[in-house]
Amino acid sequence: MSRPIGPVERYYLCRLSMGYCNNGFSIAARFNRPVDDVLLSNALRLMILKNPVFSLNFFRTNPDDKKNNGDNFIVHSVSKIAYDQVVQHLEADSFGPELAERLADEVLPLDTDRPTWKLYNLKLRNNEPSALIFVCNHILFDGNAGANVFDELLWCLDEVEKTKPSSVRTQLFNAESDNLAPQPASDKVASLYETPFLFMIKTLLLEIFLPHFLVNFFRVLFQSNFPNTYRYPVFNPVPPKKFNHSGFRLLRFSPSETTQLLVRSKQNGLTLTPFIGACAHAAAQEHLVPYANTLQGYKMDQRRSVNVPIALCGRRYVPQNAIQSRFGLYMSQTLPFVPVDLTTVKQIGENLKKQLDATMESRDPFKFAGMLRYVNIWDWFKDELKDPNARGAIEISNIGCKKFVRGHWEVTDLIFSQSVSTSHLTLSVVSTPKGGLHLTVADVDDMELWSNGDKKVMDEFVASLKHNLLS
Repeated sequence: MSRPIGPVERYYLCRLSMGYCNNGFSIAARFNRPVDDVLLSNALRLMILKNPVFSLNFFRTNPDDKKNNGDNFIVHSVSKIAYDQVVQHLEADSFGPELAERLADEVLPLDTDRPTWKLYNLKLRNNEPSALIFVCNHILFDGNAGANVFDELLWCLDEVEKTKPSSVRTQLFNAESDNLAPQPASDKVASLYETPFLFMIKTLLLEIFLPHFLVNFFRVLFQSNFPNTYRYPVFNPVPPKKFNHSGFRLLRFSPSETTQLLVRSKQNGLTLTPFIGACAHAAAQEHLVPYANTLQGYKMDQRRSVNVPIALCGRRYVPQNAIQSRFGLYMSQTLPFVPVDLTTVKQIGENLKKQLDATMESRDPFKFAGMLRYVNIWDWFKDELKDPNARGAIEISNIGCKKFVRGHWEVTDLIFSQSVSTSHLTLSVVSTPKGGLHLTVADVDDMELWSNGDKKVMDEFVASLKHNLLS
């Protein structure tokens, strides 16, 4: 059994085939109890049978992706899944930048007879608790879907433990005997990506047909929340490129520090995502913008227009489909710029929150994603890359506070990590009540070469970000 690809999957398929999608999209979890191979293998078998998404890959029926606009792919189960194919043991000195880089280099390809995910059973040499790391191809899992894997795994562990299995299950799935129908694409599950007619006309003019320089001119002239990019050039020191490599820095906030961070956020009248965005924006204007100005021939004190792309989870709009939408792609993104005359964390955060609230009410990014079904995405994306400002500045993906408890099992800590693809920086955020908050900062590798004497500019940026969050 097979199905055609969905419209959001088509977008990621395009980016993957062109080399503009991040590899090694990963979420790590620590549990309150150890997990051995016997229990894990039997739980994974149950999880795959219960959720066919874990058996899927995308397969070409002919080689011309662009000409067929991705319709040359179909989605169906792989033939078999062996335990040692998807679960591997891994050792590392610590859960730090080196491990994050290793995970980011993980490639889980399409059009091959193996699933689009794997699990690492991680043992750390510094005596930190072990962890399971779910690494996946982004085409079937967004951030919340990746976290939901561990909620589902807890349920399966709890169920399997009751049966007291005694041996490792070496084969987790066989398509011939298990015969699973593929999980439907997100547009078949929920009406997130429907596009009203007037929105379609406006978008065709502004995003598809008119050249970028003309669209930018009209936005500067008529759109009140769009910056004057002629006076304040867009932050764009690193142009879009294929197969980005990333540097990583991991910030951990203990439960008490997380409480402090949330209190500080509320004191500024903000929710967490705009607060993090504001702190990062302020740190970028202090450290990244002056260095970029020097590189690009501007005066060091030249103010720059810095955008803060924020990932949006569409599941909030379809609570009636909560079970069906646990896995798959139900996300889009907003791209707010912050007016350059706003300089304090409170001012920047209020502006980001205002723009974010308006976007969430209008659902425009989801309507726009629905528009992509009417164009050849390969042509559209190639045209987008011609824009010198195509690489966003500070992308934020905050998947929230997760409380996963099933029977005697509990997730005590989560770490979310992904590399950059079409942004300069990617901030990946997740928290748990017992583990606190983890913020993983990834930057395009060009920025790892930026230094002031013996100090890396990115180290200064991250130190300033942490200071802004807690002080």
